[in-house]
Amino acid sequence: MMSAKIKNICPIIVFVVISAFLFGCAKANENNLSDKNGYDDYGYVLKCGKYIYYYDFTYRNTDLFRYDCENKEKEYIDNITNAETNFCGVVRMYLTDDRIYYGKSTSDDKISHIYSITNDDLKPRYEAAITAEDGESMRDYSGETLSPDYRIMKIENGIYALIEGKLYRFNNGDAEIIKKGVTSIDVDKNNIYYSLREYDGSSTGIFRYNIKTKTNKEIIAAETIKSFNAENTIHGDQVYVSNIAVDDDNIYFIAAPEWASIFRYKLDGNTGIEDLTGRGGRRIAAKFRVLGDKIYYVAGFLRLHCFDTKTGELNEVIHGKRIYSYNVYDNLVYYYEYTDTEGSFPELRIYNMETGEDKEAF
Repeated sequence: MMSAKIKNICPIIVFVVISAFLFGCAKANENNLSDKNGYDDYGYVLKCGKYIYYYDFTYRNTDLFRYDCENKEKEYIDNITNAETNFCGVVRMYLTDDRIYYGKSTSDDKISHIYSITNDDLKPRYEAAITAEDGESMRDYSGETLSPDYRIMKIENGIYALIEGKLYRFNNGDAEIIKKGVTSIDVDKNNIYYSLREYDGSSTGIFRYNIKTKTNKEIIAAETIKSFNAENTIHGDQVYVSNIAVDDDNIYFIAAPEWASIFRYKLDGNTGIEDLTGRGGRRIAAKFRVLGDKIYYVAGFLRLHCFDTKTGELNEVIHGKRIYSYNVYDNLVYYYEYTDTEGSFPELRIYNMETGEDKEAF
């Protein structure tokens, strides 16, 4: 296990450890680095070109559809629910490298199959099978609330998935676990930002691994996060990093298991850690979105909030609605409204943040 003291380890050891962590000690090749690593978008509903891809939930069945925003037509793509077990292990779709990745249930509740499609080819392409650990099932891996750090992303020329702390690499129909104990990961063009679980259940700080130079650097030490939590938040001196999100200038992350705030750390290192949202509510669907100057997140009675990083203004976006999953495009919020009414299912709706119009989608 890599500790928070990794910055004191010999650089040669650091190179070997990190290379084995992600690339199986493969020889570096700067020429094959893609223009964009990571992923473009994710969610139970996402937009790709003129299409909206979304899940349709009905009794004992969930289907994947897409809606053509120009021609006002919807098209069936695939069934997610397994016919034998009626289990629907819905996970977020991920758009990366012009492909949309999604999961399908199987007759074995320990196994989920990952498929992908494109705008031009809706025939599902089998990618890999994800197998749950002993004592677990795919029910522990699926959903917005149970797996906040479920991610599928591109790193160099490979496709990787982070599911419940395990980092998988897809390879010719197989999914190989190449690292366990990863609490969070995010990727930009040149770097991988990540945190690892410690033996006591806490996590390390946040590290940055440069894909081109194969060098590793600790960006935020665990002790720095512990001190900030103890002095400024209700979290005490605990630290558990999750939901790392990176833009050009900042790292955003959550650093406590419950009642968590969204923190920001500027990559120039001049301002230290900032608590943006305060006691934002129990971390129900903690996967927040950073869209320009706005941060959208669900917390506290499943309400959707928006924090403006320029003005410091915090608002509830859709009043009185409990949000199961959502995505934001321009002024429109596509969201599934959570309901606990017997016999009802999450319904996809569209909320216009300019006009306040709230309507059923498609």
